[in-house]
Amino acid sequence: MRQDFVLDWLGGAAEKRFRRARPEEDLPWETFRPSDYDERVLTDARAWWTELAANELAAVIQFSSVLSALACSQAPLDLVGMTSDFLADECAHVELGARAAMTLGGAAPRTVDFEQAMRTPPPGLTPAQWAAERVLRVSCVAEVLAESAAARTYLACTEPLPRALYTSILRDEVYHKQLGALYIEYAYETWDEAERERLGRVVADELLKFRGLWGGVARDAVGPTIPEHKLGFLKPAELASVTLEAALTKIVKPLAEIDIVLTEAEHERIFAA
Repeated sequence: MRQDFVLDWLGGAAEKRFRRARPEEDLPWETFRPSDYDERVLTDARAWWTELAANELAAVIQFSSVLSALACSQAPLDLVGMTSDFLADECAHVELGARAAMTLGGAAPRTVDFEQAMRTPPPGLTPAQWAAERVLRVSCVAEVLAESAAARTYLACTEPLPRALYTSILRDEVYHKQLGALYIEYAYETWDEAERERLGRVVADELLKFRGLWGGVARDAVGPTIPEHKLGFLKPAELASVTLEAALTKIVKPLAEIDIVLTEAEHERIFAA
């Protein structure tokens, strides 16, 4: 069910406990000056940061499902504990995106359907199979694309606030992505050929959800600093370029090296221009 994207803050004991996990960072918020930019760019910037906040809240839901799947499959306790830490990370990223949008004049109107991020095991899967699927979808696909986009945006930015925001986000994303490699190292020897083929279909299905980032969009490399870069976001063509490259070189290629392979038909459906 779609609903308006809204955020609330309780304060008090809840805030105190959250700040123990994620202390508030001293960031140069005052350097975001909306009056320096025309309304078109500001509108796009507010939409970008609102979208980032919504996506990071969806990531809280997604990592919650990864965490429960790992625990149910009796994965190593330290791996479960590591994953539990990611929930506070993603909440902090929601806060950063929301504050950036508000600093630029307010969040953009946005509706969300977070039920799409909620997942329950389909019939017939073992706890271990479900854990593998959730890790691959979230850490090996979604987080790889998110980290690649954030890293490229960081490189494009020259202003202090967006660089500080992406520094904070990237500091966490590297571990969110690392979970995939750690889990594969732990579980790989238990996967037979049929399971690796199934996981290839899982990866293809997840990548297809992101096709809109690059499908049908002209792609440009990050060029000279422009107003978009100063406000911390990429043009659609730049985002298309970085996400397509990441999908092919950081997801499809390394997974194929461990026999988690897309079929030719799946590859064509996901990446055809």
